Amino acid sequence: MGNAHARPLATLPPRDLMVRAVERSMATAGLQWKDRDVVVAVSGGADSTFLLHATHALRRKFCYRLVIAHVDHGWRGQASRDDALAVARAGASLSIPVHTTVVKGMETPYASGGAEAAARAVRYQFLADIARACQAVAVLVAHTADDQAETIVMSLIRGRSITGLGGMADITTLPVVNPPASALVRPLLSIRATAVRAALERHGIGWRVDASNDDLARTRNRIRHTVMPALEAVSPGFRTTLARSARSVTDARDVVDSAVRGALARWGVEPDGWSLSRAEWLSDASLVRLGALRAILVRVGVCLADIESGHLTAVDHMIASNRGGASRNVGHARVGLVRGRVVVSTPNLP
Repeated sequence: MGNAHARPLATLPPRDLMVRAVERSMATAGLQWKDRDVVVAVSGGADSTFLLHATHALRRKFCYRLVIAHVDHGWRGQASRDDALAVARAGASLSIPVHTTVVKGMETPYASGGAEAAARAVRYQFLADIARACQAVAVLVAHTADDQAETIVMSLIRGRSITGLGGMADITTLPVVNPPASALVRPLLSIRATAVRAALERHGIGWRVDASNDDLARTRNRIRHTVMPALEAVSPGFRTTLARSARSVTDARDVVDSAVRGALARWGVEPDGWSLSRAEWLSDASLVRLGALRAILVRVGVCLADIESGHLTAVDHMIASNRGGASRNVGHARVGLVRGRVVVSTPNLP
């Protein structure tokens, strides 16, 4: 899309092997695609460009209507504006409507982890808003097998619970407060980034290159450019093994998630948050009660990326010690022990 050699009207054929891989992924998602809108998140990079062209190639197979969503965070000045223009041109060439939002006040350097988390929240909220407006059956994002492996490695480094070690789900709900009925689907999760780029090059389709992806000040970039190649050198094909392990963890996670839903049902709504008796808190296994707490924190607006396992463990220790009046902050929320009840609230923190 942004490469000089790209042919503006080049497209992917439905019979391409990589398009067929996307077709299989979408066919097993269990969604009713026919006559529904489908939102595709497109940054202009290789992965999302491939997803856009692959889903366009499959439009007659599934009989859906595509809608493009693009977020311009403005972090890279003119380059960000050029990304938006490239996405708009791609939408016009494929006759797909494009919805773009320009985020103001987020010119924080992209190396900042907090800024990245905030940007992610903005992106998903925009996708949720577009999906709700057009009553889309799904929002598609372009995470690949490489992204999945990097996510799992990052979860290991940060001491995530079973929730993180299972990696990203193929299909889930949008990670926003009050999500729409639209599913969040990752059709490329079993496809390597190298295969994506090969398919685009094979058919003369260009894409935008984000220079910030090479900035080693960002944790994910350091993992991508240093840790992953080192692991590949030690164990060629380790990404496949990691993906297999992640699927096993996901099976276990499904069991835990079912228990977490049961635990969540026991939390009561308070005027300024949620609460549960200490006795009920302690009646659940640690993995279950902390999973429920994580879900409650997300419900009160704490960004999932800001909820570290260390935060939850500290809260668990605080409640186990039974010190009335004790509290801890997690993001903008406060978790406290008040008169024998665990209370999650959102006061005006200093």
